[in-house]
Amino acid sequence: VFVECFSFSIIMICSYLSQSWTEQHIRSALCERATEGARAAAHSVLSVLCDAVVHLDSGLAVKEPDAKLCHLLKKLDETGGPSSLLAGDSFVEHVVEQDRKRFLDFMTLTSADGSHALDAAMPQGPVAVLHVS
Repeated sequence: VFVECFSFSIIMICSYLSQSWTEQHIRSALCERATEGARAAAHSVLSVLCDAVVHLDSGLAVKEPDAKLCHLLKKLDETGGPSSLLAGDSFVEHVVEQDRKRFLDFMTLTSADGSHALDAAMPQGPVAVLHVS
């Protein structure tokens, strides 16, 4: 009888742990999917509203060169298409020198929600920067 009760207890514990792990895994997968969907939606909206969308890594290097950004910076390949050479470039090098310190100061700011918006007038016209951590 003791062996049967012990076996039953072990089976119940394993079932409970398995159920908990499965629920946690499903919750995590759904949250990740929702986050990715929200990120894609934000990118779509920004692509329509902005001249270019730039994804930077923690060192402010360009992660994913956008075709619009390549055209704005005149970084085109020999066929006139967007250049992949922009990937890995320090974005700060492409900011007008007199605005670099202000840009770096802005990018190092953090807030409770992790986002900032900045409008700055550059010689070429107004620029809006949305900083999302």
